[in-house]
Amino acid sequence: MTVMHVQELGHVVLKVSDAQRAEDFYAGTLGIPVAGRITAPVPMTFFTLGHHHDFAVMELGQHGPSPDRNTAGLAHVAFKVGDSLDEFDAAKRHLEAAGSVVLYELDHGFTKGMHMHDPDGNEIELFVDVPRTQEANQAPSTSPLPLTRIQNYLRSPKQLHTERSRVGALDPGQRTHHAMTVALGVLLVASGLLLVGGPVLATVSLLSGSDLLVRGGTIPVLFDLWVGSALLVAGLCRLTTTAIA
Repeated sequence: MTVMHVQELGHVVLKVSDAQRAEDFYAGTLGIPVAGRITAPVPMTFFTLGHHHDFAVMELGQHGPSPDRNTAGLAHVAFKVGDSLDEFDAAKRHLEAAGSVVLYELDHGFTKGMHMHDPDGNEIELFVDVPRTQEANQAPSTSPLPLTRIQNYLRSPKQLHTERSRVGALDPGQRTHHAMTVALGVLLVASGLLLVGGPVLATVSLLSGSDLLVRGGTIPVLFDLWVGSALLVAGLCRLTTTAIA
């Protein structure tokens, strides 16, 4: 019996909710050239890395569920970005400037990669092959991943999409607006607690609320503003009642 021989990997196709948004990421942010597009039977964009097309995205529509890490299927797609650690660092700076969130990095000694998600939660790796001259001067990393990186790796893509609303993924103008909103919320809570519960609770509020300035997130900030406003109104009512009495 003749044994079939697979000669090479032809291409990889990822399912996405919006082909244009995916194209903006893969072509705009990662710089992968577009080889072509089709609109039927479904919208698709094809990308080239030397062959006619090596990679493609296929649009499912806005109602398709995000990938789930706990189900069988594709773990990630890896793209080579260079042959030196300098090129790796340059790629990382480019991603950070573009507002992309690096989930974690892995150093195998002969390769070094960073993992991230595309706009639909598909995990991708950008890596470099470390030259032997650099490999000899750098022992392979055998230590376990830091806890935060392990947590990031185990979280679902849908959970990690919330990173786009955090401070690190905002542009400078958005960061300023976010910081002012958080500061207002913290001050409202502290002022309300000062009127209702005294200086000790107000100090605790300021210390705990300052964490929001670092981590951000839409829901905590809105909750802080709501609670702060409620406490401030309660404190003013208490002062008014005391003055009338």
